[in-house]
Formats: sequence, structure tokens, C-alpha cells
Amino acid sequence: MSEFLLDVPPHLDKKFAKIAKKDKKQMEAIDKTVADVLEKPLHFKPLRGDKKGARRVHVWKAFVLLYQVNENVVELLDYDHHDNIY
Repeated sequence: MSEFLLDVPPHLDKKFAKIAKKDKKQMEAIDKTVADVLEKPLHFKPLRGDKKGARRVHVWKAFVLLYQVNENVVELLDYDHHDNIY
């Protein structure tokens, strides 16, 4: 079990609900990736520039999940296609 808590903002809850209805396989990939992030949040790539402080992990083909770690809380920031995130 992870020692980190997960914080999902309302805009991502809505986005994930839409994805869950349209594409169950993509939602399964997101769930697995979030579980991996909660297990090892500092393992994934830290970002630079205007996104400094955030980290990213690729999910299911060309999608990216952005998050940041604050003490023992993993806060999800955004999830979108790679071209839209950067």
C-alpha cells in the first residue's frame, strides 16, 4: 500500500468520467499509471521551464499525465494528448 495520498481536481474528475464512458481500455491504463505513480512518485520525469515542479508520465500511446508531489500528497495536474500538454 502506498504512503502517498491522491488529490484529483474536479476538472480531471470530469475528464476521467468522460474517458471511462468512451474508452474503457484507456481508463484502465490511466488507473494503472496512477497506481504506479502512487507507489514511486519520484521515479518519473521532472519537468523544467514553466512546468518546473511538476512531473510527467506517459500513458497509453501519446497521452501524458502531469502531477506534482507535495509531502505525502500526489496532486494530479492535467491529462491530455502530448501535443496539447506541451
